[in-house]
Amino acid sequence: MTYILIAVASVIAGWLARGFLNKHVINTPNQSNRQATGQIGQQIAQTQEQTVDGRISVNTRKQKETEKIPLTVEGLNEAELDKSYNLYLAYNDTEKLCMSVGYFEAQSIALEIENMKPNRPLTFDVLQTLMLAGHFTVKEIVIDALIDRIFYATVVLQGREGEIDLDTRPSDAVVIALKNNAPVYTYKSVLQMYQNR
Repeated sequence: MTYILIAVASVIAGWLARGFLNKHVINTPNQSNRQATGQIGQQIAQTQEQTVDGRISVNTRKQKETEKIPLTVEGLNEAELDKSYNLYLAYNDTEKLCMSVGYFEAQSIALEIENMKPNRPLTFDVLQTLMLAGHFTVKEIVIDALIDRIFYATVVLQGREGEIDLDTRPSDAVVIALKNNAPVYTYKSVLQMYQNR
């Protein structure tokens, strides 16, 4: 989880720095993006060439589906066989999508569900502060793939220069969604794979 949050913070910082440089450095060639240091900076430079309408994607999964199915966070319970927790996301009145999450992610989700504030900021609180400082808002969360029984998700951020898609674990994405009152979606194909597994 910590590595994901560091990567997200690096992406946000890189985007802010790029925007600052583009506005304050005269006659800067486009190739300057390719000289960005660090793996995240290089990834942004590469994906930027492949995007349209100002949208940056740091996500290798490209979904062809456009219709999204809304999900509602129903709650958590402790798994019987191991030390993980089950997260339930409802997609209609009777059916729920269930995924396994770790202890720390479950704790963060439970804090948001119960609207409890810890005495000191947790990792997700720091991420929230970074996003607000960078003038990013969370547009939506999309659980966009189920591969070998593992769910994958995308956090869609809205910034001053457009949207950015961040590849993330669904458990982390759900915490971010709850913190920002952002909608959570999935695709019909993901639900079909879940039902047929």
